[in-house]
Amino acid sequence: MASDTFSFPCKVRRLAQSLASVDDLSWEKVECLLKLCPNVSSHPVLLTDRGLEGTIGLLAYLLQSNRKHEKKILAYVYDLLKAMPTAHWAESKRFKKIFDEEKYTFSIILLLLKVAEKQTESGQHETIQAIIDYFVALIDVLHQNVASLSTLFALIGLSQAVWITCDKDKMALAIKELVFAERFCCERPVGGGKSLQWSKDAVEIIISKIAVCTSENFMRRLDENFARFRQNRSVSSRSYKDALVLNLLQMLKPLVKDKTANLENFNHFVSTAFDAAKRAAGFGSSTHLAGSAMTLSSETYGRKCQIVAALIDLLVLGVITDSDAVSVCQTLSSLLGESSHRRQSSADVPLRLVCIRAMGKLAQTSAVVVSEMLQVLRDFLVVPASVLRKSGGEALADGAIAQLRSEAIEAVCTVLEVGRKSTSDFVRAFLVTISNKLYTVSQSRDQEIVYLNIVETIGHVGCRFANESDVSASAFSLLQQRLCQPPSYLDNQIVHQMARIAVYSELSVQSQVLDQFIRITAASRSETSAAHGLDYRSCSRAVISAMEFIAKNMKDLAQLEDMLVRVLELFISLALEGKKASEASGQIIKASSTAFSLGLLLPVLATIARRLPQFEVPKQRLLKLFRDFWLYCTIMGFAVEGSQIWPSEWLEAVQEIAVKSPHLLSAGSELYLGRELKYSSALRNERMTPADLAELKANLLKILDGSAELGAITNKLGAAECTYLMSVYRLESLRVSADTKSFPLLFSYLEDKGIQRDKLGMWQCVQAVADKIFNEFLGKLAKKPRTKETEEELESHAQFLLVQFNNLHKRIQRVADQYLSALVGKFPHLLWSGSVLTTLLNLLQAMSHSLNDESLKHQALEISVPNTPSKLVFPEDDSARERLVLDFAARCEEIVEEAMRWAPTHTRSLFQEYLNVDALQNVHSSSQSLVIECIVKHAGLNGLFLGQKAVTIQKSPGCLKNDLSEFTSATSLRSRFLGELRGMKAVLPSENDLATFLVKNLKGSTAKDFSSSLYRAAAALVDGNSATPHRELLRAVCQMPMKAFTRESASAGVACWNWIISVKPHYELELTSEVMSSWLWTANHHLGVFSTEVVPQNIYPHNLVSKFLYERFEVVKYKSVQLVDLYVWFLHRSLGKDVRSGSGSSTQKINRHVSASQTRFSLLHIGVNAVQSDTLPSSLSRAVLRERIYSTALDYFSVAPRWPVYESHALREDILVIMKFWHSMAAEKKYLKPALFVGSSSVPDEESDSAPVSTFISSEGWMNTMTLSNRTKGTTKSLLEPSYSQKSEGPSMELVKVYLKKRSLIMALVCNEVERLSTLYNPLGDPDQGVEGEDALAEWLATGFLPSERSWKEYAKLAWRSSPHLAVHLTNRFRNADAVKRCVITLVTADPSLVSDVKEALLYLVTDKNVVDDSPSLTHVLCWCSVPFVLALSFFSTLHPPHPLLAYYAQRVLRNCELEEVLFYIPQLVQAIRYDKMGFVTEYIVSAAAKSQLLAHQILWNMKTNVYLDVEETAKDPDIGEKLEQIIKRMTRHLSGSALSFYEREFRFFEKVTSISGQIRPFPRGPERKQACLEALAKVELENGVYLPSNPDSVVLEIDKQSGRPMQSAAKAPFLAKFRVRKCGVAELERMNVLTDESNESDGKTLDDSSYWQGCIFKVGDDVRQDMLALQVIGLLKDIFEKVKLDLYMVPYRVVATGPGMGVIECVPDSKSRDELGQTTELDLPEYFVKTYGDESTLAYQEARRNFIKSMAAYSVFCFLLQIKDRHNGNIMLDRIGHIIHIDFGFMFESSPGGNLGFEPDVKLSEEMVKLMGGSMEAPAFKWFMELCAKGYLAIRPHMDEFVALVALMLDSKLPCFRGNTLMPFTARMQPQVTERAAAGHILRMLQDCYVNVRTHLYDVLQYAQNRYFY
Repeated sequence: MASDTFSFPCKVRRLAQSLASVDDLSWEKVECLLKLCPNVSSHPVLLTDRGLEGTIGLLAYLLQSNRKHEKKILAYVYDLLKAMPTAHWAESKRFKKIFDEEKYTFSIILLLLKVAEKQTESGQHETIQAIIDYFVALIDVLHQNVASLSTLFALIGLSQAVWITCDKDKMALAIKELVFAERFCCERPVGGGKSLQWSKDAVEIIISKIAVCTSENFMRRLDENFARFRQNRSVSSRSYKDALVLNLLQMLKPLVKDKTANLENFNHFVSTAFDAAKRAAGFGSSTHLAGSAMTLSSETYGRKCQIVAALIDLLVLGVITDSDAVSVCQTLSSLLGESSHRRQSSADVPLRLVCIRAMGKLAQTSAVVVSEMLQVLRDFLVVPASVLRKSGGEALADGAIAQLRSEAIEAVCTVLEVGRKSTSDFVRAFLVTISNKLYTVSQSRDQEIVYLNIVETIGHVGCRFANESDVSASAFSLLQQRLCQPPSYLDNQIVHQMARIAVYSELSVQSQVLDQFIRITAASRSETSAAHGLDYRSCSRAVISAMEFIAKNMKDLAQLEDMLVRVLELFISLALEGKKASEASGQIIKASSTAFSLGLLLPVLATIARRLPQFEVPKQRLLKLFRDFWLYCTIMGFAVEGSQIWPSEWLEAVQEIAVKSPHLLSAGSELYLGRELKYSSALRNERMTPADLAELKANLLKILDGSAELGAITNKLGAAECTYLMSVYRLESLRVSADTKSFPLLFSYLEDKGIQRDKLGMWQCVQAVADKIFNEFLGKLAKKPRTKETEEELESHAQFLLVQFNNLHKRIQRVADQYLSALVGKFPHLLWSGSVLTTLLNLLQAMSHSLNDESLKHQALEISVPNTPSKLVFPEDDSARERLVLDFAARCEEIVEEAMRWAPTHTRSLFQEYLNVDALQNVHSSSQSLVIECIVKHAGLNGLFLGQKAVTIQKSPGCLKNDLSEFTSATSLRSRFLGELRGMKAVLPSENDLATFLVKNLKGSTAKDFSSSLYRAAAALVDGNSATPHRELLRAVCQMPMKAFTRESASAGVACWNWIISVKPHYELELTSEVMSSWLWTANHHLGVFSTEVVPQNIYPHNLVSKFLYERFEVVKYKSVQLVDLYVWFLHRSLGKDVRSGSGSSTQKINRHVSASQTRFSLLHIGVNAVQSDTLPSSLSRAVLRERIYSTALDYFSVAPRWPVYESHALREDILVIMKFWHSMAAEKKYLKPALFVGSSSVPDEESDSAPVSTFISSEGWMNTMTLSNRTKGTTKSLLEPSYSQKSEGPSMELVKVYLKKRSLIMALVCNEVERLSTLYNPLGDPDQGVEGEDALAEWLATGFLPSERSWKEYAKLAWRSSPHLAVHLTNRFRNADAVKRCVITLVTADPSLVSDVKEALLYLVTDKNVVDDSPSLTHVLCWCSVPFVLALSFFSTLHPPHPLLAYYAQRVLRNCELEEVLFYIPQLVQAIRYDKMGFVTEYIVSAAAKSQLLAHQILWNMKTNVYLDVEETAKDPDIGEKLEQIIKRMTRHLSGSALSFYEREFRFFEKVTSISGQIRPFPRGPERKQACLEALAKVELENGVYLPSNPDSVVLEIDKQSGRPMQSAAKAPFLAKFRVRKCGVAELERMNVLTDESNESDGKTLDDSSYWQGCIFKVGDDVRQDMLALQVIGLLKDIFEKVKLDLYMVPYRVVATGPGMGVIECVPDSKSRDELGQTTELDLPEYFVKTYGDESTLAYQEARRNFIKSMAAYSVFCFLLQIKDRHNGNIMLDRIGHIIHIDFGFMFESSPGGNLGFEPDVKLSEEMVKLMGGSMEAPAFKWFMELCAKGYLAIRPHMDEFVALVALMLDSKLPCFRGNTLMPFTARMQPQVTERAAAGHILRMLQDCYVNVRTHLYDVLQYAQNRYFY
């Protein structure tokens, strides 16, 4: 059920308020409200709740908008009023307290009347006339149909609306409830207006209609027609009838109050109605009527009395003449004195109250009835009517009697005021007359009530006429005579009335009353008073209460201070008297009755102290009284907290007294306090036994936590000193507890010269007292809410301590330093508080100025500290001044250093602003010098050095590592644009005009001038004088940087925001709100880290703003609850409450790529700090936010680990932020307590836009476990049950366990991520380049996180409950945790549908066991997401057992793949036929070939190659040879038309080119074979649309007939030829070949700029399939490196096998073999590079070497993975820009030259290669090579399954590289079970083993000897 805040009425009112707040709103906009209102054009009009709420909203808009569109709105409302009497009201419940007809009529009429108050005279007349017409129409309709309930209720509502206008307060409250929406932040005023003027004619009409409606005839008809209604309803129709009559009568009050109507007719109507009403109620002498009244129910009788009461008010209003007044007076007298015929006399009370009030009003109308009414009222009180009597009939409650008495006395006072105008002694005569009754009344049963009436009457009269001293004095005298003579129950009331007289009377009477009370209090403690007939003990308590009453209400503060002195004197005199009595009797004074009597005075003293200001310089007498008071309070234990002896109210009173008490020092600071203590009345002649003294000292030491040194000092003190110390502690402790602002008063004791000169060590004891109180003071401050006032108080305390740090006394300096350190330790933000730092610098400047100014030397100075009330006394001695300044300067530097360390950005911003102030003054400033010195010394590190190890930072010069340039540039920018702004103000003096111009300029700025426009706008905010910012300008300054969303705009924005906050800290709430709104705008527009792309772009703005928010939160979390609430609201909006799982909707918005990690974990760090602080009072908000934090943290790990694609220094910053989050999570354990989750197990969680509320509601619950448990079925439920035992610990303890496990899991995942990213950042593990603090995380992961197999399973289940995706990817994070993998396999098998969109999860479902067992879960693979082509194809390999479902899934994936991907994997596709027993692959090949001719050609060539096992085509492959031939025939048989033509042309052309090898083979090597090759090539004719098999995406345009060149092979005669080709793409090439021959011819002969020459080697007799496999791996590696933006270079040149022993090899352009280069130049690599590119210092050489290293690293990883051998220099190429390229992969995996000896190392790192890369392993170039190798190796490890599948499909192809044990070593080389750091170490160790390995050199020597390959 929706709350009222979001109900339809509230929404309508909000809409009305929003529209009213817009100036110059068009009528078209207001019509949206009108459309909600009833349609008045229909007949009859249908009135519904929503329609009438719309009408109320329309009138609310009219009121709030200052009557905009008044004519149109009122015209509609008038039409609605005309239609409402005959309208049809929608069905509503008839048993509601207020019916719809009554409620809505009341609301509409009341709003109309409020509108009328604001109208002109003519407009008001029109509105009132409309209401009268509506009223008359209702009466007429009801007269015609008395059974019309809707009309009756509407009439009641209308009359109530008119009647309520009498009471302006009620009317204003009702209007507010109708107009304003609940919780709406801005209420526009609707008050004010003129009084309503009802015309005489209008009133006459209303009276006549009411007379008709209230007639007996009409009432009878109502009874008759409601008979049916009574039968069907539980409510009597009489209640409606009486309600109608009562409201109609009350409606007349505002109409006749101005006497504008014809009162004769009015009086006749009222008189008639009054008689009828009396008869109906049973009043009168008729026994018959009285008997009939007895039959009425109590409720009915009460309504009848209300009608009579309403008519009494109308009777009084109708009085015109004195005779009318006499008549009404007689009526009231008879009615007031008449006894009720009913036993329920309590029902008469409201009627008699009205009668009494009417008498007062009547007396003010006519003076002739004053005497008569005074007599009646006096008799009513003194000779009480039966209604007041305690005996006879039903006794009234005391409350009813008191109310009647009070009203009667008030009426008496009113009558006396009228009477004294004619007779001066009228009041005194009345007092004398009524006081006589105190003595003459008979001893009847009503004596008590009579006495009370008389006493209260005298007291009230004395108060009412207190300005007449004779009256108040007479009243006091009369009461004094009766007090305690004799003692009676009446004395307490007399005392109370005397107190009231004292409050309102003149000073003389006040003094008399106080004297009397003090005498009574003193006498009540005396035993002799009762003996003399003066026993005041019966009223002593009442006197105490009376004095407290006087203290509360006394107006003159001087008199109140005098009262304080007198009460203190009374307190001390009573204490002294009690002390004497106890000494005489031996009784303990603390437990005596005297102590109790003293305690009774404490509330009085507290009340006086509460109203008096603080005593700055108290008088000596008052000071002594207070000291004695506190000594007595200490002795008697009044000030002991937690005492069980005295009431707790007394302790509260003592605490209030403590707040205003002066310090307990001697009157003169030079006097010794001990002397005064000895002569104090509290301590004089104090006889204390040694045991009592020892106990006192022990208690004192216990309270002060005293050391042995303090104990030795206290042993020397006497009882007076110990009692004094205890009193000081009690006073100041209570004072600080009640008012922490009083803390500086403690230093008064430390500065007291008498205490300082005491030789017994009193100063040390006072310091111990101060230390104890200071600790309590810190505790009180910590519990205070974080408000602006608290922040200002903290700053003032810090400023005070800074001043005291420079006190003349060294001891006080040390105390101030100690307190300041403790204060900052408790509230660290004071270090970077602008006020504190400014005070510190100003104080230093003032001190240094006083030190250097010659005119100020040799004299004591009192320095005023700017912006503080403190003053510093400076010594006159120069050397003392110098020491003081030096000490303070050193302390200032320490404080600034700490501030720079904790809040560097904020502190620098404050210092920038400080330097800008008074910068034009040409004077030396010590404070500014200190600022500059500290900035230079502690400037901080720039982005490149953040997180670097200390060794690296120390090695670097300051100009490289410091961030000083940013500080200086920002300072100059502030000065520049502030100057520009002030110049603009001279042109545009109006702040609004200037702000409008700046906003427009900022919004229209280009990227070039954006920063300048932004700084100008910020300068306007900084230079403004308003307490609140110009909101539109502030919004533009905050929003535009985020809307521009560039690195430059965000950087400028953050700089401007810091500037504004440093100068205008009170703007921070509004500024932060706007920044957060702008942030959420970027989220809604999917910018930056909220991008939906896999790799988000342009993340820098979010990183910068998140860093700004993080630093600001660290600053404000201690000082502002509002800002903390705002941050919490922001976190609720930014952090999701779930972990993404599947493609469904999720509340998580932050991209999960590692590049967005800095922003994510910055927000999480803020959130953790928030939930761990004490700034969140709501446990619900804390619990929900903690869930969001944990979910958002886990959400990052719910995808496979991503590779960072940005600069290394940015990666380092990300690592640092993630580490900070880890440390905050490490501290979470102590905050996860069961009490935290009480009542949070079913926390609602809804996102709210209206306000920063920390409660967010969701129907699914706020726990991720709740969400997923509803989705899982079957076995999953049991699998996910927690393994811990369900003890009787309650749900809170269970939640704690869940969160502790989540915390451990998050910490482990974060450690894993930090290790992974740190490895990528520093793959060599260089200790100098590592990230500061990473070792701590690695140590925790190695030693602090050692889960057992059971724990691993629990973590896996927890991850699955949070998100199945998270559980799946958990295996990628913890590779060595086999238990996790097994558990995930179980979970995936139990419910595969939850992860069917995760391709990595498929392997956990299709395990060998599940496939062999034919698990039912395998059916889910049919709807699984697609995996990479090669993985799908691997289901037709030996990697997986065969299964039809897997085959069907694989075929589905293959059919959805792109053509280019299929072309790449053709060798594996053809080999899959070997394992395809069900023909899925065959059918796919046939169908795919039918769709693409190029694909068909490539498949045909590959299948022809694999039909035979040998190049001579003698041994057919027994497994697939026949199958391939059948497929070939099937594919070629289906060719026809253009497809057949294309096939024939392509294969004919290629056959011609390939046959050249056979033609030239008979010729010997050398010129003859070359000539034969040229002649054969010249005979080849180019056909249209053909292509080279190695380049299926390029059409051949021309053959270079002169390029034919035989290769070095005696037996096989391969040759090289060049072709001009144009890359057009596979699809375009196919399109070209289905066109006409003419079109093909024209296309084929077209040359353009995109064409190039491509060389190819055509081999016959060589098997190139092994090269194809190696180059496939190179192609995959190149794609991986490009995706992760790793700067590695490889050339996957193309090789295509076109038949057994036949193939085409693409030539690598612009490259030569290392052998060829050596043969021609006879230079080693370094020499060749110098000769070719220049000296090592040239850019060309460095670029070439850079290219060499990039390619060398890539091929090193490749050679290691595939174990490429035969790496002589003939198989290694160099291109013209320095890249190294490996070719000819005849030996790899298990094959190697020399009979598979494996002689060569894993990677060739020859001496010349190493020399080119620096010559040693420590060389920077070689280190970079190793780093690239490590990064490349780490980048390919996540793709291990694809590489394994690629190789596994070729295992049975009979390639020589496969010898039965290929996959296991191949997989092991990728180290799948180890961490990233261990994997990097593995590849680095391999490179170290290969470094200038001797076997490399020996192999080169061998190859030179055998084949003359240069080395």
